[in-house]
Order: sequence, then structure tokens, then C-alpha cells
Amino acid sequence: MLIAQRLAGYTLGGADLLRKAMGKKLAAKMAEQQQDFVEGARKNGVSESDAERIFQLIVHFGGYGFNKSHAAAYGLLTYQTAYLKAHYPVEFLCALLTADHGKIEKVVRIIAEGRALGATILPPTSTCRRPISPSSTHLRRATTSRRGRPRSRIRTSRKSDSGWERFAA
Repeated sequence: MLIAQRLAGYTLGGADLLRKAMGKKLAAKMAEQQQDFVEGARKNGVSESDAERIFQLIVHFGGYGFNKSHAAAYGLLTYQTAYLKAHYPVEFLCALLTADHGKIEKVVRIIAEGRALGATILPPTSTCRRPISPSSTHLRRATTSRRGRPRSRIRTSRKSDSGWERFAA
């Protein structure tokens, strides 16, 4: 929306209103924005026909540009997630369990997925002080409390060159 700021003198808030109207495809608000855009551009020395043409280009971009940028971002995130799941399944499961530890429905799905991947999910314990097993397919959820606040800690028991690895929340 920098183009609206520079060309038509929009404020940051005004440019955000234009962005919202384009993103939600609100025809009435876009008509208002077009008038404001053309007036602002004329004040900055742009001819009315050029301002109209530029605004139409912005509207055309709004029809597909937002979707493409989101699709690219989600595609990259999906690729990275799939890579981690394929190459580091135990750590991936630990991260998921840590992130969703308070959502029982998700925890149940994650545990089922872990079992499908061949991981052994051990029951929670409050006395988990060290890794449970040298196997690369075991993980245990430890629950502790620090200063009265519940804390969830997930440990993997994957052996690596540097020793035991642990992921904690």
C-alpha cells in the first residue's frame, strides 16, 4: 500500500483501509477509495486518467495478488513441516505436543500420528529427570510446576553425536 501513500497521499491508516477493502472485495468501499485515490493523486500532480489507470491496476492485483502471496507462504511452510516430520519425527512430535499440550483433542491426534510413525509414546510423569530410553523412537511428556504455574516439558530420547537431545517448552 506504499503506492497509495506515495502517489495519492494516503496515511498509513488510509492505506490499510484500502487494503482491507481490496482483500474483502467490498465494491462500495472500493468505489469510495477510488474517488479518494484519484483526488489524492491529482493533488500530487498525476493526471486523472493516469490515476484511474493505476487504481485499476491496483484493483486487478488485489483480485489475485493476495491469494498468490499467501499460497506461496503456505507452500513453503508445508514443505518445511513435511521435511521436519520426515527427517526428525520424534522431535517433530515433541514440538507438536509442546505447542498443543492443553488441547486434548489435538494431543490425542498427535499421539495417534506418532504411533503410526512408529514412535512409542510413554505416559506422562511428574518425575522425569533424564531421558527415558536410548531408543530414537521414545518420547515422554513430563509435567512439572514452577512457582505455581503448570509447565509441560517434552523430552526425546534420541541419541546423537553430541549426546542426548532434549526439547522443552
